[in-house]
Amino acid sequence: MAACIVSSACVMLTACTPQPPVRLDANMLLEIEQLRTSNEQLQKQLLQRDEQIITLQKLGDKRLNLLYTVRRIALASGTAGANTDDKPGDDAVKVNVEPIDQHGSVLKAAGSVKVQVFDLAMPEGKNLLAEREYDPNAAAKNWMSGLFSSYYSFTIPLPAERAHSELTVRVEFTEYLTGKTFTTQDVIKVSLPPKPTTQPETQPATSPSAMPERSAPA
Repeated sequence: MAACIVSSACVMLTACTPQPPVRLDANMLLEIEQLRTSNEQLQKQLLQRDEQIITLQKLGDKRLNLLYTVRRIALASGTAGANTDDKPGDDAVKVNVEPIDQHGSVLKAAGSVKVQVFDLAMPEGKNLLAEREYDPNAAAKNWMSGLFSSYYSFTIPLPAERAHSELTVRVEFTEYLTGKTFTTQDVIKVSLPPKPTTQPETQPATSPSAMPERSAPA
């Protein structure tokens, strides 16, 4: 019993005795400062997020009408057959695509692109000559911007054997901002490779049939 009383007294004495202040080294002070700075940044981000939410709630669905978004696409000039192997005839098609906004201006909009090349003079089921698809990252690498024009530019290889010089190019563009899909198509002309010349089979030379000898007059 006496031991318990002594132990309790020691605990109470320790609790009442002032403890020396904890000394913070340089590393601990730096960590505390970093935590304070991080907390302030998080508070600012939360405040900005709340402000954005309030702004979007006020705009509602009409906010997209205030943004520059794609309203249609068009095939730009330069869409035609292309020769990439320096051999006679076009071996590819160059397709230039313009995303156009509500004001009629070309807009560098992010989206996926699908390009198809048809020979509609061929039987159905066999008239699709080439098809390529590009995700937004791949499409962005094909963006061309010049002094007078800007567009997506794609080079689509063609099969070696083709029958007709008029081909139909169809493009499908899905804008990532709105999720809307736009299509356009047009007929272009390409140069066909020359047809191989067939040499006529050589016939073996035949000697003329021998004439019967005439008998000398008697």
